[in-house]
Amino acid sequence: MRTVQYQQSYSELLKKRLGKGLLILFSVLILVVFITSIAPKISSNLVVILVIIVFGIILIRYTFITIGDIYVEYRKAKYGVEGENLVKEELSKFFDDSYVYISNFIIPETKIGDIDGILIGPKGLFIIEVKNWAGRFRISSTDMLRHLKGDIFKLYRKNAFYQIGRQVNYLKKYFKNKNIDIDIIPTFVLVDGKIETIVGETGIFVCELNKLINHLFEFKPKPEFTKEFCDSLVNVLIPTNEFEKK
Repeated sequence: MRTVQYQQSYSELLKKRLGKGLLILFSVLILVVFITSIAPKISSNLVVILVIIVFGIILIRYTFITIGDIYVEYRKAKYGVEGENLVKEELSKFFDDSYVYISNFIIPETKIGDIDGILIGPKGLFIIEVKNWAGRFRISSTDMLRHLKGDIFKLYRKNAFYQIGRQVNYLKKYFKNKNIDIDIIPTFVLVDGKIETIVGETGIFVCELNKLINHLFEFKPKPEFTKEFCDSLVNVLIPTNEFEKK
């Protein structure tokens, strides 16, 4: 399977922000220590000195909080990327170079976030949304319920179905603007958690990671999805079309 990374993952971007944040924190600490040390020389007024010290403490505290928030977000994003990599590895075991996998794709001129993965090959075009959520889930139509305790399940606020639906609609519109009318197959993959039951129509295929390949193999090859046509779709999404073979 040929793979291409459309952009850096969110966790990598946060990692850079975290590095910059630590550098800023170090600079702030040096600045506050310096200003505090020369404060008595600037003014003999005790009030002025106290204001400078208090301001320095507030500045350090604000910087610490900001970096802490970035770190928490980074840990969450890193966990998500680990799930996406597991999906990519699983796909690469079963699909040859007639398939292309694009990760972290952003539909141009939209603000709906990135698509975790787009798989293009003889069986069609699939949007794959990956969630590395832990726990037990029950799905009722487009609602996800997460296990709390005993037989109690609560509506999970992080429902990805709406997100995938928007991605499908915007990607279809993007292709239509390029005079390409194409079916897009949405798939939701739960990497770490367990799906106990699915009741009603979700509008997308929902599965655990160990059932993803079986799901994809159920689709018969589409005659129109030749290697040339698949590559042309990739060229529409990524004009440079630089693949990294893995």
